[in-house]
Amino acid sequence: MAIGPIQLLRQATTEQRRTLLAAALGWMLDAFDAMLYALVLTHVMRDLGMSKATSGLLYTLTLPARVARPIAKRRAGSDLSRATAK
Repeated sequence: MAIGPIQLLRQATTEQRRTLLAAALGWMLDAFDAMLYALVLTHVMRDLGMSKATSGLLYTLTLPARVARPIAKRRAGSDLSRATAK
């Protein structure tokens, strides 16, 4: 018989519950910047006189940036750790 999510939470230790909460909050805040941009996009378009095509291009450019950011951070952290280890 499958265990429900509430039963799993009751069986989890305090440390496991805190880890789950931290992961959920991190996931939520990670998506918040994209949602915030979508919410203010019409105001930005109006204030800056942007066309729909330009605003669409800018929003599209955020997608590869979301992928490149953690890769760049990992690479910078790896280079930094190698430089300090010498």
